[in-house]
Amino acid sequence: MEIKEHVFGLLVMLAWLNVSYATLSPSGVNYEVVALMAIKQDIKDPHNVLDSWDFSSVDPCSWRMVTCTSDGSVFAL
Repeated sequence: MEIKEHVFGLLVMLAWLNVSYATLSPSGVNYEVVALMAIKQDIKDPHNVLDSWDFSSVDPCSWRMVTCTSDGSVFAL
């Protein structure tokens, strides 16, 4: 898959999750982190651009290549 297809899929998934759930679940899981990590697993990153993406993080807004809204929701990659 091309990166563009992954980004489109990610944006669709994030939009769905943003509408369906609060950013954090009652168990403390950030569904945006889960979605981003699923995308990261499927793309090649030979230059380690996505090294700052960490599954144990609860805030993907500090990650490289991630842009968030003022309320802390992922807006763009």
